[in-house]
Amino acid sequence: MGLRLSVVGGTLVARSARAFMRPPAARRAITTKRTDWAGEARSICKGTTEDKLEALGYALPPASTPKGSYAMYSRAGDMLYLAGHIPVRPDGSICTGVVGRDLKKAQGTDAARLCGLALLRTLSDAVGLDNVKQVHKLVAFVACSDDFENQPGVVNGCSDLLFEVLGDRGVHARSAVGTNALPLGVPVEIEAIVEVEAGS
Repeated sequence: MGLRLSVVGGTLVARSARAFMRPPAARRAITTKRTDWAGEARSICKGTTEDKLEALGYALPPASTPKGSYAMYSRAGDMLYLAGHIPVRPDGSICTGVVGRDLKKAQGTDAARLCGLALLRTLSDAVGLDNVKQVHKLVAFVACSDDFENQPGVVNGCSDLLFEVLGDRGVHARSAVGTNALPLGVPVEIEAIVEVEAGS
């Protein structure tokens, strides 16, 4: 059934097309308090981010667990600070290797994409993907050979995924740093700073 949207007294009102054919007293409206247009759209269309993720053919990996004495994220107000996430496949196995030595650049990019999916899994568990307001910053580390210089191209695997899944909410600042080794022998590790909807 189609919906018609209108603003009444500062409130976004969504009514079915059929409701407009009823007498005023018989119309039933679904309302949400107006805050911002993006928030209004998300409040009406629940689950849209998860649906888009599935439609794109992506599967979230198992929830990440700390590999040391830390938490996977810390929250301060409406900001989430996500710990470094490593490339975990949907079956729970971990991608390993050094880019430029064991892995080609394209394989490193795939590993960065897996890091992005792991970040999305943590966000999904923490607040739900529809409550992600803005990804503000990524800090990425790439384990690579001394002569490998395309760390930004590798980390694009994560950035492009966030743009694809979250749209403008996934646009972020970023650092991409090369290193000789990473924990557990993984090729990429990525952390994030993310703003979420108030009260989520």
